[in-house]
Amino acid sequence: MEIARNKGSRPVQIALAWLYHKGVTSPIIGTTRPEHVEEAVEALGVKLSEDEIRYLEEPYRPKPVLGYWQ
Repeated sequence: MEIARNKGSRPVQIALAWLYHKGVTSPIIGTTRPEHVEEAVEALGVKLSEDEIRYLEEPYRPKPVLGYWQ
């Protein structure tokens, strides 16, 4: 991932930094090794610019929610 390379971070840290920026505070499911927790903590120090966030979100295409009653 280009942003991870430019920041000297791992892609997982960029993903977590994006989640932190969005205000997601749920627990991390699937952490099986201490290194996973260390990477998550280090991701707190990764700051993403608005341009980087736009770059990460650009490929996203919303999908209709199925099974939702209005």
